[in-house]
Amino acid sequence: MRRKKTLVLGILILIATMIGGCATTQKQDIESKLISAFAANCKTVELKVEDHDTYMITPTGRVDANGCPITLIMGWREGKIIKEKEVEVCECREEKGR
Repeated sequence: MRRKKTLVLGILILIATMIGGCATTQKQDIESKLISAFAANCKTVELKVEDHDTYMITPTGRVDANGCPITLIMGWREGKIIKEKEVEVCECREEKGR
């Protein structure tokens, strides 16, 4: 009986980990898509995911110590902010002396 409980608990933990991993992977994938699209043109990019989520990456006008532009990734669902994160996009860095 104890083995069954341990086995069931192990399976439940495995399922929860897989579900959590899929959700995290999708969010990281959205971030990487946004960053890649921004790096291509160094301009604001908007990405719609499914019918209810919208993500945008936009420059903040600030740069880090290495001269990399700092951008803001924001996500909305039904008009409410669900994500807000600053990231550096060094592909859009302006070299000194240009």
